[in-house]
Amino acid sequence: MGLIDTNLLVYAHNELSSYFIGAKTFLKNQANRSELCFTPQIFLEAYRIFTQKIEKPLTIKQAWQVIGYYQTFPSVRIVYPKASVLTIIERLSVRYKIKGSRIFDTYLVATMLCNDIKTIYTHNVKDLIMYKEIKVIDPLMQ
Repeated sequence: MGLIDTNLLVYAHNELSSYFIGAKTFLKNQANRSELCFTPQIFLEAYRIFTQKIEKPLTIKQAWQVIGYYQTFPSVRIVYPKASVLTIIERLSVRYKIKGSRIFDTYLVATMLCNDIKTIYTHNVKDLIMYKEIKVIDPLMQ
């Protein structure tokens, strides 16, 4: 079981990305053999990128269709922050001296931890590798 980071979701649905085939193949294979986890934060970040930041932005309807597609898989689990999330964020932000917008990665890691998820799949290893509490895997570099 592992959390899918926003960048893999975006690459898998952006045909102009050089990572399109690798990300799409990875997500398809993972969905068929193990549980994939997403958070609302990841879906919302992807929505923003799908509708504004990619070369050929998706329509609002298309972006929601992509998000809805993942919710139809029996192997996909949407995880939510629990009551302990702020305590975990505080502990992590003090331990790793988190400032500014890096707090959002800390929020993601805290959401993972309060849901007992120890692995994140991402192409953005550099921003998450410092968190010793989780395992960071870049499936596009394997």
